[in-house]
Amino acid sequence: MRIFIPAMGPKDMRMFEVQCLAKKSRDEEILVTGKVDESIVDSVQVAVSILSYDTLKLSQRFYNRKYHFHFADGSFAKEGTSAGLGIALALLQAVGCLPGLSRFNQVLATGEIDLFGEVHSVGGIEMKASLLEQHGLDCVIMPDQPLLARLAQDRVIRVSNLKELIVEATQG
Repeated sequence: MRIFIPAMGPKDMRMFEVQCLAKKSRDEEILVTGKVDESIVDSVQVAVSILSYDTLKLSQRFYNRKYHFHFADGSFAKEGTSAGLGIALALLQAVGCLPGLSRFNQVLATGEIDLFGEVHSVGGIEMKASLLEQHGLDCVIMPDQPLLARLAQDRVIRVSNLKELIVEATQG
């Protein structure tokens, strides 16, 4: 599954892909590549922390791993904390926790996450959701906030915390 994150450009709405690889290692190490700012690196750290600690009862999958996060499309700098949900989704996929979402080939994900796994509302949700139709993506995973766009409900997954995402991802 390919995971895309929306980005508000100076004149238009764009999106970029987040990719994550994980492999067992003696020590935990995090590598972030691509044209990103500090808020993206912070969001990576938050996602790894949430999932590495026993907060969501998945910690055994995350111990002693080396992670490589890559943010594709070097034509613009990626920034913003609303990438957190997409980053967490990429991390969950890298360690095999998303069998229930395998029905989707391409997803759009937006939402800020905190250290307790809560998913916070983000701005520009209507414009971000419009990327779904423009680019032929399968679904949008977003905070549990109002969305005025007319999208089929089976193409919208709303979550208020990462536990809900994990339930959706394991059960489908």
